[in-house]
Amino acid sequence: YTTWDNDEQRAELLDFGLYLQHAVMRTLANVTVSWDMFDKANLIVGAEAFYDRGDRIGNDADAEETNSYTDAEGNYVDKIDFFTTALFTQFLWPNDYVNVTAGGRLEIHSVFGVFAVPRVALTKVFDFGLHAKLLASQAFRTPSLQNKSLEKLVDPNNEVSRERTTVFEAEVGYQVLDGLQVTANAFYTRIDDPIIYLYDEATDSETYVNGTAAQTAGAELQVDLRFARVRGQASYSYYTTVGEVVEDYAVPDHKARLGAPQHKLTTRLQVEVFPRIFVTPTLVFQSQRYGFTVANEEAPVRIDDQVLLGLGISAQDLGMPGLEAGLFAHNLLDQTETFIQPYFGGHGPLPGPGRQIMLRLAYRLDR
Repeated sequence: YTTWDNDEQRAELLDFGLYLQHAVMRTLANVTVSWDMFDKANLIVGAEAFYDRGDRIGNDADAEETNSYTDAEGNYVDKIDFFTTALFTQFLWPNDYVNVTAGGRLEIHSVFGVFAVPRVALTKVFDFGLHAKLLASQAFRTPSLQNKSLEKLVDPNNEVSRERTTVFEAEVGYQVLDGLQVTANAFYTRIDDPIIYLYDEATDSETYVNGTAAQTAGAELQVDLRFARVRGQASYSYYTTVGEVVEDYAVPDHKARLGAPQHKLTTRLQVEVFPRIFVTPTLVFQSQRYGFTVANEEAPVRIDDQVLLGLGISAQDLGMPGLEAGLFAHNLLDQTETFIQPYFGGHGPLPGPGRQIMLRLAYRLDR
């Protein structure tokens, strides 16, 4: 049971005088059965039902448009509710040839009808240090009470519906040496009918609509080290948009999406310089990003590459078994860190933290 209840004074400060007074409740029942079948195979079957209800708890007539829900015809109402039942299953079968995981979910919704999604994964570990994985899966997101309530405020004919996500993924990893592993991963993701928030200046109203399909593809390379006195991890990832991009997420003339760098590199190294004394440098690199700023609301602007360095020094069993101490610095060079809204929502980038210094003391009882 969750309430959103802002008084008028806070609303004036936070939201230009518009304030939300809603109570949202979910009642859930679930049953799951697990059955160990033949040859290490396992089957999980379950069912669940849940009831969602939203109530207007404010009674200010001047805030009726902000506080009320709307029904299927666009009329203001004091409550809205959904009822959902679902069936789900998962089958696990490890064997000498290939490990199989398969499953799915079927959902019956009182407003949005019947929907089903499958998933399957095949994995294999070879004797000579190679492992491989293939994955195909789907998921969905059902519109929330608020998504449904706001669907007709701008367009009376608009009907928001579920969004569906489809993912294909392949991974190969190889144990090069004892303590050194390299893993490569490639993926393709497609979101059909993505649920998008829109603000319409002409009517001074907000709404949710389904956009055109959003597609991305990319790859990641990761190296893991695990030696006696040195441990570390380095990863590089890249993505590109495929086909048309939803307008509110698009960067004109670029294969990037708002707020998301196409190239990202992260490294973390831990070196035991003396017995139980560790030095841990970190690095995070993000390539250029694009986003809307307060000074330029008509088109996204480029935000330069970003490098964040970190350093940690820690000690274990400091003077007594189990006592640990560490000094850590994040954003060591005090770079400008910004968080960019990944869609055109009318908000500029938010400032991130500058240099942070943290002291940590801990005692482990298991030492």
